[in-house]
Amino acid sequence: SSIRSSDEQQHAASDSEETVEIPSKIVLDFEFKDIPSKKKILLTIPANVTVGASDDQQIQENGRKALSGQSTVEIEQMAREIVSEEFTLAISMITIEDINRNKKWFLDHCTDIIDKKLNTVGLQVLDIDVIDITDNAGVIEEMGAKAVAEHAAQHGTGPVDINTISWEIENSTELMIEKLEQSRLSSEADAIIADCYEHLCALKVEQIDRTLVADGEYRGGYTIVGEIDGGPFSAGGMFPADANDTILSLKTGITINCVGQIVKWSSGRRLALLKGRDPVLR
Repeated sequence: SSIRSSDEQQHAASDSEETVEIPSKIVLDFEFKDIPSKKKILLTIPANVTVGASDDQQIQENGRKALSGQSTVEIEQMAREIVSEEFTLAISMITIEDINRNKKWFLDHCTDIIDKKLNTVGLQVLDIDVIDITDNAGVIEEMGAKAVAEHAAQHGTGPVDINTISWEIENSTELMIEKLEQSRLSSEADAIIADCYEHLCALKVEQIDRTLVADGEYRGGYTIVGEIDGGPFSAGGMFPADANDTILSLKTGITINCVGQIVKWSSGRRLALLKGRDPVLR
């Protein structure tokens, strides 16, 4: 066998690094449990984190060096470990008040922390979808109830009655959907959703589907899709599993009152998804 010169060896190593294929998209599902926040309150956070190859040349070079010789499975496992560790670190740096204050800020904070480590191996965060956040002390639920009460006092939010159901865009949920309709970027939609609160609304039953992607009390529940507050918009309202008997007893064409908060916007379907509760026949 021949002995290669150091230049030849370096050239061969360089070729090996350049052939590393960094995955363009890796979807990672997590069920974070008992993550301590800055004030040591334990949080449970189911989340989907999508990572992938960066367009930045320096980060790509980092990847070629760090991932040389790694298989796709090994790269995905490395990405999972990094995201798990850095997401936990990101949560430990902030309080529940920080999280509750602004969803976009919270997601950007987590992305920035995770990216610092991912970038060293040629990857970056493409999307973070936090499905739910609960804590072991009931602080988030208490803060949410307080925020709803304050918002209702400031804006005069009240039950939806027959006089408020019309084709006009006049109720709080309709106004937020109108803003979402006008948004072009996912970041714009996220900022709008971060400002959404619970409101009483009227939802016409046009379709009932099993809720496919949900966690906590909404797992195993059903989603009603139909006209909201008399139109012109439609929305989907997903309800907790303990309301299944009520939801399945509803007939197509009737209208229910419920409490709902917009939590997601589907730009493809042009449809807002609400977390609903307390469905009552009108």
